[in-house]
Amino acid sequence: MRHKVAVMSDRFRFPTKEPAAVALALVGALAPSIALYAPKGISLVFVLTAFACLWTVYKSSNRRSALSVGFLAALTAFFVWSMASLIWSISVDDSWRVARSLPAMLFGGVVVITGARLLQPYQRDWAARGTVIGVVMCALLSLLELHGDFPVYRTIASFKGREDLGQDVPEFVINNGIAMLVLFTWPACLVLQKRNHRAAVAFALAGVGVAAASGSSLSAGVALACGIAAFLLVIAFRAVALKGVAILLSCMFLFAPMIVKAVPDARTVGAHLPELPVSIYPRLVIWKFVTDKALERPFLGHGVRSSRAIETPAAQIPFVFRQDGKQQIGGTNAIPLHPHNGILQLWLELGFVGVSLVLIVVLLILRGIQKLPTNWVERGLMTAALISSLSMVSVSYGIWQNWWISALFLQGAMIALIHSPLRKDA
Repeated sequence: MRHKVAVMSDRFRFPTKEPAAVALALVGALAPSIALYAPKGISLVFVLTAFACLWTVYKSSNRRSALSVGFLAALTAFFVWSMASLIWSISVDDSWRVARSLPAMLFGGVVVITGARLLQPYQRDWAARGTVIGVVMCALLSLLELHGDFPVYRTIASFKGREDLGQDVPEFVINNGIAMLVLFTWPACLVLQKRNHRAAVAFALAGVGVAAASGSSLSAGVALACGIAAFLLVIAFRAVALKGVAILLSCMFLFAPMIVKAVPDARTVGAHLPELPVSIYPRLVIWKFVTDKALERPFLGHGVRSSRAIETPAAQIPFVFRQDGKQQIGGTNAIPLHPHNGILQLWLELGFVGVSLVLIVVLLILRGIQKLPTNWVERGLMTAALISSLSMVSVSYGIWQNWWISALFLQGAMIALIHSPLRKDA
């Protein structure tokens, strides 16, 4: 009887005395929706969460990192190589901007994941609930914005004196939030799976799929589709699927320049293809240009964050595409801010060595997933989270964007927290 009373007490007790638990519960509930309206605000959320988790780690008698020695060694090696690239960087000023923030970001990521694993079961339960609530709330807000002419976004903008936004500005920002929604969908599905709500997992994926399809974000749709494919493959083929994923990722990382080289001329290939999303063609043009530049210094690269300093043609590069049944001509800068492909950006800036170190980190994550004492459905969801993240960074965001690195670490922390045994009665 006393045990049942204690269980009921834990179920409704909010962990107000544990900063990390409060922070992670709020991250799960609010971070996806914050990203809908202020994507860069995720960086601030990450910093506050890191400080909260640092306090938890400091108070704990077990301060050992939740990450393996091999993973930490690979992460440290990548950091050292990134810093070393300052020596040969073609733009020391640009490289130094990353050099100043990267140590804090990596340290904060390790602290957040470690702090998450140190929480008590009932504290993890609150963060798990928050994650599911956050995904549902963000999905509903996304659909409201995309199908209702962005009412909430325009209301927020009107308070800032920015009423004449047109259509492109709010949709661009909302698309970043949908990307965050896709990242957090997998931890939420992991929560539902741990409680044996398999129908809810399917419903969640379908709902997020509708939200992603409603927007114009190519990266979010690709990431969700690749994640679902990985999830189904791991469930069906188990260890064989994980080995296949490892081989596929290894080929993508190590042979990315050769793969892009094998693609037909991006400037004219659109004339021979059916009507596809227009955003595909500028990406192909950019990737071709980046590949040529990366192969000029294939081993060392041009230096961390040097993409913006690469010498590019003054005029836009034209490309052919089809739209509304007609052949049209568009144009793109050779590198608009970043290459829109994380793997090629690594090749361009850090060369073969940098690419290899990141690949080692990814393979260690896959190895850790395979060794976890859990079922294959949960392994599939964790693999899907990894594949979704890699897919998204392979078609969209720059790898040094602070809000994006913050989002990845927060996703990792939620998965690390949720994977720890949750109360079955919660």
